[in-house]
Amino acid sequence: MKGHIRQRGRNSFELKFDAGRDPATGKRRIQYASFKGTKREAQIKLAALITSVGAGSYVEPSKSTVAEFAGGLPLVYAPPDEFGHGGLRRLDVGAGAD
Repeated sequence: MKGHIRQRGRNSFELKFDAGRDPATGKRRIQYASFKGTKREAQIKLAALITSVGAGSYVEPSKSTVAEFAGGLPLVYAPPDEFGHGGLRRLDVGAGAD
């Protein structure tokens, strides 16, 4: 994996790193991240990003909104009197609850 640091301001850096290859096209995926702090801290952050890509734990940022994300979640509410607080509460819907 490769990476590069570019200074943008006094304590602002652009971190550029390789995020692997696109499985469909085989092209390199380049990711950018902004960082505020010292150059040494930016180097540590870049190393952590490159390590997370190598380990497979890096999650690319997405442009989805909160409404789009929440649209796929199940919403189950309890009646107000069940908890005695006068308002609706969301119930925990686990994997085993049917």
